[in-house]
Amino acid sequence: MAGAGNGALEAFRSYRASLRPYQNYRFYSALWAWQMGRLPEREGGYSLDLDSTVFERYGRQEGALKGPNPRKHGRPSHHPLLAVLAEAHFILHGWLRAAATAARRAGWWSF
Repeated sequence: MAGAGNGALEAFRSYRASLRPYQNYRFYSALWAWQMGRLPEREGGYSLDLDSTVFERYGRQEGALKGPNPRKHGRPSHHPLLAVLAEAHFILHGWLRAAATAARRAGWWSF
């Protein structure tokens, strides 16, 4: 939420935390549909880019484990998978995984 003060961000987090799973699904489905509707049509379509990255973590975030981290060796981190519309820089889906998850054991086929 660009330009939002801490109060607005905390209010949104509190609202989102109060949602039940079906309400959360409805909220994000509507947001996703709105965002997809704003994408311009491309003659050649869009490219779907499946990729992984490493997010180093500080403190005690749930699921953060020590694992391969090219920038901060030995630091707890997550190793998420991302599905992105490459030309639009639009994240379609993400799967947050512990850093100790190796690519060969990732279960990317169910992603």
